[in-house]
Amino acid sequence: MKKGIFVVASSGDYSNGVMMFSANVPNVISVGALDENDEVLALTSGSNQTTLNSPGDNITSLNDNCEIVYSSGTSQATVLVSGYISLLKYYEIQTKVVLSNKEVMQYR
Repeated sequence: MKKGIFVVASSGDYSNGVMMFSANVPNVISVGALDENDEVLALTSGSNQTTLNSPGDNITSLNDNCEIVYSSGTSQATVLVSGYISLLKYYEIQTKVVLSNKEVMQYR
């Protein structure tokens, strides 16, 4: 984290032990996907190396035709983590407390 900017990246959906770029870069918050039982989804790349995992199975969203669809993956989990970090950044602004990547991860 430089200048208060967090970088959050999906680990990838290739079901292997290697995280994709940019999730594999130092100081990037890498995200894997969890199912409804809090088990890591098999499709999560580098699942034993991710910074954290978040719900990513059967996530409700809208398609291009504004129809409700359900999709799964680390990108869906990354959106949730990005929102979580945004809330923490808001907290940081309100309280004037600066949080490091390590401290953000302690708020799980």
